[in-house]
Amino acid sequence: MAEMKQYVLLTVLLVVSVLPSIYPQPSQQLVPEVLFANFESGVLVLGGFVGSGRQTFPLLGIASDSISAAYFLKIRGYLLNSVAHGDTFFYVGTAYVNGLPAILLVQLRMGEEPRVKVIHSDLPLYGMDLLLINNTLYITGYFYRYTPVVESDIILIKYNYTAGRVEGSLVLGSAAFDDYPKKILSDGNSIIVVGDTYAYNVSQSDVLIARVKPDLKLVWDVAVGGAGREFVEDAVLMEDGSLLIVGSTVGGTGTPDAFVVKVSDIGGLTYLSAAIGYGSEYAASVLKLKDSYVAALYGSFEEDRSLTLLVNYTSRDPWTLGLRAVLAVNSSAGHVVPLRSRGTAITVKVGDCIAVLNPQERAVCLRERAEPLAVNLLDFGEQALKLFQGLYGWKPLWSVMRVRESPSLRASDMQLQVEEMPLSEAELQIGKQRYISRVNPVREAIKFIEKNMPLLLFIPMIAAATLLAFEIRRRGW
Repeated sequence: MAEMKQYVLLTVLLVVSVLPSIYPQPSQQLVPEVLFANFESGVLVLGGFVGSGRQTFPLLGIASDSISAAYFLKIRGYLLNSVAHGDTFFYVGTAYVNGLPAILLVQLRMGEEPRVKVIHSDLPLYGMDLLLINNTLYITGYFYRYTPVVESDIILIKYNYTAGRVEGSLVLGSAAFDDYPKKILSDGNSIIVVGDTYAYNVSQSDVLIARVKPDLKLVWDVAVGGAGREFVEDAVLMEDGSLLIVGSTVGGTGTPDAFVVKVSDIGGLTYLSAAIGYGSEYAASVLKLKDSYVAALYGSFEEDRSLTLLVNYTSRDPWTLGLRAVLAVNSSAGHVVPLRSRGTAITVKVGDCIAVLNPQERAVCLRERAEPLAVNLLDFGEQALKLFQGLYGWKPLWSVMRVRESPSLRASDMQLQVEEMPLSEAELQIGKQRYISRVNPVREAIKFIEKNMPLLLFIPMIAAATLLAFEIRRRGW
């Protein structure tokens, strides 16, 4: 009997010790990581994941004048974007169901707990972005197929959320191995998928644009890029019908530089620029604000320090962009990191706080009590032009996508335990002043040589050829 009691006690202790690794317990530290923050109709909508040990759990929240709430779902996964419809908000991401990734779709209404669905298949399926047209959600993601080779293809799903069923899907893949969507947009007539494709060759990535009818018929597609690797982060439709796309490109230096490219159906590439710094630079998001377009960049734009930059462009004509202003964003509360944002506001992350900088100034923090948050906007003025340089060698390649067989899809409700997260309003103070840069002449010289290495290599050969031609002519050979 004593041995039996000891065995039971050991079993109970083992179960108790294993449970915290499955689900987070109140005693565990929950670390929120916000991946996006959209501001629409006066409501701040945020999402990402909560880290607990080696696990991540989907995080979502809303904050308005009337209500503020944040939750995490007790299932492995994360959320990447949201879309609003009145007082209802839809989130999309990925959850792991029986060990296999599936598209996670969460519906949240003001004053109610989240409702969860998954769209799953017999193949690994990942959710990336979503778009609402009438009563239909268009969800984009990608999945892996294993025959005849292992590769990822883009999938666009038409989902009737009122009926709770999948009404169709479209699968797009290039002749190479991997394709990934990053953003889905609508111009009123068609759906536009923007992402990455390995269409030129399997060792490089390029920017993909595919235009699809609402009935899931592919209209046309194009890949644009150069000799390096390009990775898309965000895109916005411009008033002239062009797309303004931001991301990063990795060239000969081996470190990423942020790029801004404008692509037109008619003119192809009409604007292309890169933001160059001392190390790695990225473009996080782009959106339209009144009569201008704002790209949010992050990286080593100054020596030994990372900065968040807000680059303001104005569209002068269908063929170019004008650089209006560059603002650096910093805060004494910690590093400022730009967030992908859909809607009409610039959002940034400072520690566990999210700040809306324009047009409404507000901030929320994922903790019980939030101290006042101070953010400074520093104007680069005439120094802004030094941050950018032209990119060359990019070209468009049309019709790289092919329609492929779609996997079998199923939509299922999920009854999950939902835990509340603390969310508190913070007083936001925004200061404005001029930016004062720190210049290291040695580092500037090294950076100049790196940028102009091809030209510097050819100068001695050109000089030698010129001297030889002069000597031949002088001697009459």
